[in-house]
Amino acid sequence: MIFLMSDKESQVDELFALENIYNKEEIQSSDENGRLGGQFHAYIDLPKDFKLSYRDLRQSEEDVKVITLNHLPPLVLHFSLPEDYPSHSPPNFTLSCQWLRRDVISKLCSKLDALWLENDRMEVLYVWTQFLKEETLAFLGIEDVLDISKMYTYHLNQLDMLERRANQRAERLRLKEERNKAAAIEKIDFPTKRGGRGRGGRRGRFSGMNRVRNRADLERGPAPTEGPGSSS
Repeated sequence: MIFLMSDKESQVDELFALENIYNKEEIQSSDENGRLGGQFHAYIDLPKDFKLSYRDLRQSEEDVKVITLNHLPPLVLHFSLPEDYPSHSPPNFTLSCQWLRRDVISKLCSKLDALWLENDRMEVLYVWTQFLKEETLAFLGIEDVLDISKMYTYHLNQLDMLERRANQRAERLRLKEERNKAAAIEKIDFPTKRGGRGRGGRRGRFSGMNRVRNRADLERGPAPTEGPGSSS
């Protein structure tokens, strides 16, 4: 009698095996509401004297900068296992990497999809993790030098764009502040010189204090006049 494991049992066994093969820094499993998943950090063993090169591609005469590396940040594989994995569906996954462009990461993702098809609906996580860890550089044609000039130039362009936007915002704020100051000055009622021309071209305009004083005189009414027969 042949005993067939359920998809859930296969998933549990596969994650258990991975946790015994890799250390805790490389593999972390998760269980979210009964759905198994996790992430794998692929630390690549670099060849001796491995180098990183870069330059600003916008500057045709700029020299290439080269530094020697012993380590690279890991490729990070996030995966989630559908209920019908591995019998029907492949793992859902995303792949990220700090030193590869998006189009190159997309190439690696297509390779993982191909490996799933090649394994004919069998557990594939170990195959994926070993490929990322051991074969990534060879698959991408990287031998002893990693050229990141395109990524470097892209980030320089992004920084320039952010700086331009910041300058544009600062200029808009400066102009707005100047307009507000001009509007505030227009609202101020300055006293005019005697006989001078006030705002709007009207002559003999009084200051605010004069208007208050004149208004008080009007409210009191005209001063009483002395009649012909009055005596002091």
